[in-house]
Amino acid sequence: MFDWNEYLVLARELRLKQSEAALRSSISRAYYAAFCTALYRLHPNGYEAFSRDSHASLWQEYRRQGRAFSHIGMRGDRIRKDRQAADYDPEVPGLEKVADKVLREAESIVAYLRQRPAV
Repeated sequence: MFDWNEYLVLARELRLKQSEAALRSSISRAYYAAFCTALYRLHPNGYEAFSRDSHASLWQEYRRQGRAFSHIGMRGDRIRKDRQAADYDPEVPGLEKVADKVLREAESIVAYLRQRPAV
């Protein structure tokens, strides 16, 4: 089984590069490390049990899981929006700062979910 943490490793490597494409890719890979870790934690069969079309609904599910996990839903949804901007918007103001923020948040989400018992 793929270790989604490898996306974080790649995101860190990409963040060290100064090109816009590398920064945008760093944001995307960091987000997907958090998203997939969260997805497979709630839905062990992944997309078989979850709608492929709605990342927002996954983060909403975490917000409904109670105090221990609601902050994961809020943070995940914030970085989802940053990832969408990095993937689709022609300009992303403060791209380097956004990349740093998303990487930090994704690392935090992944670490938290790995240390907690399943939801």
